[in-house]
Amino acid sequence: MTTLRAGTPEEAGMLPDRVDRVKALAEGWVADGVTPSLVVLAARRGVIFLHEAYGVLTPEEDSPPLMLDTVFPLSSVTKPFTAACVMMLAEDGLAGLVRPIRDYFPEISAEGTEEILVHHLLTHLSGWDGLDVAVEMQRRRKAEDELPPPAPGQHPDVAAGIHLGSATPLACPPGEAMQYCNYNYALLGDLIRRVGGTSIEHFAEERIFEPLDMHDSSYVLPPEHRERKVLRAEDAPSAAFAGRLMAGIDSERFEGQPSGASGMHSSAHDLAVFAQMLMNGGTYGDRRILSGASVEAMRRNQVPQGAPVQRSVLVDGQRLTRDFGGGYGYGLFPFLGSVTPYINGGLASPSSFGHVGAGGSYFWADPERELVGVYLSVVPRFLDDGITPDWRSDLFVDAVTAAVAD
Repeated sequence: MTTLRAGTPEEAGMLPDRVDRVKALAEGWVADGVTPSLVVLAARRGVIFLHEAYGVLTPEEDSPPLMLDTVFPLSSVTKPFTAACVMMLAEDGLAGLVRPIRDYFPEISAEGTEEILVHHLLTHLSGWDGLDVAVEMQRRRKAEDELPPPAPGQHPDVAAGIHLGSATPLACPPGEAMQYCNYNYALLGDLIRRVGGTSIEHFAEERIFEPLDMHDSSYVLPPEHRERKVLRAEDAPSAAFAGRLMAGIDSERFEGQPSGASGMHSSAHDLAVFAQMLMNGGTYGDRRILSGASVEAMRRNQVPQGAPVQRSVLVDGQRLTRDFGGGYGYGLFPFLGSVTPYINGGLASPSSFGHVGAGGSYFWADPERELVGVYLSVVPRFLDDGITPDWRSDLFVDAVTAAVAD
């Protein structure tokens, strides 16, 4: 039933000198230009022993400093929240995890998609390759003069994306390979509207954000949060997305898209509360958000043994496929078996889990050491491979883990 409160490293069972070392690292990464904006948070046994903000809110010369409650676009860190909403629908008896997605999306038409289950969307085992879907969306966008109108309560961009991707051929049969694909979670976001009777932003507000007092979190950014939102330089990775359906991450259009794959904004403290709830097995204080069975399913690797765990991207016009290693649960990356460079670090317990988002967002939880941590940054560049963001989340995980005193 652990909840979060501010305290000292000693109260959390941490070594103060090593916590100071973590602070110095984070401050140095900003000073050295690794990131212009960084908020870090770590808590153990419910005690927040580290919560610092470094850098600036915007790329402007007269930018105000970053604050602890700065709101960041989460990009793919949205996916654990969307998965949690879907699990609630399963708990309510409204959506079946092992039912075909055509029960909910009859317009999905590509050959083989009749075999895709909701389970496959949650785990990226649908058979769709994310790059293939993006290319097909762009092709159909150019070919079609007029798109079908959105359904009542459906955001136009969400409707357009689902339609344009609906005929994308599968790269492999469902269940054969984990291929990271945003289309899977775009569908799940709209599944909540189709089955739950309300849009994902309202569903999450009622079932997650309000019960957990996550007042900085949203699928559609409220106007009053914009003055606290971090902004990035126009040439920074994720400042803009390829394709006409996804506007730049700092644009009002992006902020208004309730995407189940990448639409959320939040603060470090709110993310830590969500991570703590998952580590608690679905509870936070006296509030039950998810059943223990749902959390266990989210945290467990759902990818069949031996199946590849991959993502394909375009770099300078060429397809590059990156191997994540490890596996994927329902909206979470389990650390067990994961060797993904530059993200998770190597000292966290095998039972740890978390998620990463394009542009610099990241959280993890380590049940064995009773740790949760959040790393919210603005990534200014890629490494030489053109795929890997130049950030320090893995070093942050290891430095925090090494500060545990017992």
